[in-house]
Amino acid sequence: MIFEWTAHRFSGGALAFDLVNTVVCRNQPAKRIDRLTGTEAVAAFALAAGKFCATETGGPVVYAPETKSAHRDLIGLREAIDGYFRPLIGGETPAIGSLSALFAAAATASDSHEGTRNLGVLASVSAMSLLSVAKTGRAKICPNCDWLFLDKSKNQSRLWCDMAVCGNRSKAKLHYAKLRATEGGSSDE
Repeated sequence: MIFEWTAHRFSGGALAFDLVNTVVCRNQPAKRIDRLTGTEAVAAFALAAGKFCATETGGPVVYAPETKSAHRDLIGLREAIDGYFRPLIGGETPAIGSLSALFAAAATASDSHEGTRNLGVLASVSAMSLLSVAKTGRAKICPNCDWLFLDKSKNQSRLWCDMAVCGNRSKAKLHYAKLRATEGGSSDE
């Protein structure tokens, strides 16, 4: 299956969150889709990350693993980022050991390859930089798609990961629910 990495897929505001968001419908096992199922998919993600996250990455991102363990290490990093930040953003206390698991996964993913332009290194640095902003209210979970995102708006009022996609979907759902309620409550005599 050919998958296109678009700007919407990088609406997390930080490479670490965009990496986490490569799992679609994370909390719905029947619908869950992992966009990074192999090294080719990760290489395509890295190429797109260099384009859509250029401000954070400083340019092109490299991902050319020589072993399957590098892919496993990157997926481990992704899950460790999610395991620490999702509960924290949701107002819960992260599980004991999740911060040390994040540090360990970041070190392992960074060591998987040489060079600072590597996806594992850049995602690890991104995750570490988010530690200081996670408790400020700027890190959020999209109520529509459950993706993590960084609210960079001036007044921290951003509700969705992407207004053009999730915002419109949420507003459309609300609109149609109101229409149904209005139609169901009136009688045509």
